[in-house]
Amino acid sequence: MSRVLSVENLGIGFRSEGQDFTVVRDVSFSLEAGQTLALVGESGSGKSVTSLGIMGLLPPPPQSRTTGRIVLHGGDGDGDIELLGLPESRMRRLRGDRIAMIFQEPLTSLNPVHTIGDQIVEAIRSHRRVSRAKARTRAVELLEQVGIPDPQERLGTYPHELSGGMRQRIMIAIALALEPDILIADEPTTALDVTVQAQILDLLRRLQKDTGMAMLFITHDFGVVADIADRTIVMYAGQTVEEGRTETVLSDPLMPYTIGLMNAVPRLETAGLKLGDLKTIEGFVPDPAALPQGCSFHPRCAYMQEGLCDTSPPSIEDAGGGHMVRCKRWRQIGEGRET
Repeated sequence: MSRVLSVENLGIGFRSEGQDFTVVRDVSFSLEAGQTLALVGESGSGKSVTSLGIMGLLPPPPQSRTTGRIVLHGGDGDGDIELLGLPESRMRRLRGDRIAMIFQEPLTSLNPVHTIGDQIVEAIRSHRRVSRAKARTRAVELLEQVGIPDPQERLGTYPHELSGGMRQRIMIAIALALEPDILIADEPTTALDVTVQAQILDLLRRLQKDTGMAMLFITHDFGVVADIADRTIVMYAGQTVEEGRTETVLSDPLMPYTIGLMNAVPRLETAGLKLGDLKTIEGFVPDPAALPQGCSFHPRCAYMQEGLCDTSPPSIEDAGGGHMVRCKRWRQIGEGRET
C-alpha cells in the first residue's frame, strides 16, 4: 500500500483572552491507501482539532498556531505537498478533491436554503469543468452509490426534509463526489440510532473497498473502532497515549486510560444482569491551559504511583510490534494488571 498522508510532530495551540494554550502536542501518524485509522478519546482529547488542522480549517494566526509537518503524498505523478503554510487558494483546491471530510452533525453542515442537488452540483463544479447537466448526472450516480432511494427526485429536496441517516448519506455523497484519496470522518454516526449507524459503517466500508481511499475515523466509541479500523490511536489531553493495530490495542491495552475506556463499554453478555454500576473513569479531561505535572492522566489513574507518575511526563515507547504506549508503568500493567 502507498502512503497518502504523513503527520509529523503536530502541535496546535490557540490564543484566548491574551493567554496561549496548546490542545494538540507532538502527534505523529501516517495513513496508507485503503487503510482506516481511528482516533479515539473523550471530548476534549484533541481528535477533532487534529482533523481540522489537517484540513486547514483552523482560525488564522494569531488566534491559532500550528507546528510540525502535514504532508499529502503525491498520486498520479504529483509531488508531495506540505499542507502547513499552503496558501488558502491552493488549500481550497485540495479540499474535496484530494482530501474530504464528513462532519459530525449533517444538519448544521448542509445549507438549509439550498436543495441537496444544488449542493452536490456545487461541490463538483467548484473543482471540475463540467456542465451543470453532467454534474447533476454525477449527483444522481452518487445518491445511488450511497443508497438513497429515488435519487432523481431527491435532488430537489431540502436537508430538513430528510432523516438524520439520509442527511449523513448526503454528506458522504458530497465528500466522495470527486473521489478523494483521503476521507476524514468526524464522528459521523454519533447522532444516529444503532441500526442506521451500522448501515453507515457498512456503506463506508463498501465505498472504501470500491475506491481504495484512506480513511481517518474519529470517534469515542470502541464498538465502532472494532468494526471499522485497521489501526487505532488513543488520544488524551492532546497527545497520543496508545497506538497500534486495532486488534492489539483492544485485546491487550497497556495505557490505563485505554483500559478505563474499554472497561466503560457496555457488554452484550452482561446486558440485563445486576452486576453493579457501569464502570467509569473518575474526573474529567484536564484544561489544556492547566495540565497536571507529570503524566496528564495521573489524577484519574487507578495505576498511579506517587513520585513516579506525578513528576515528569512519560515518553511514548514501543511495547513490541509497533504497539506504542505512553506510560511509565506499562510493563507492570501488562504483567497481570498489578497496581
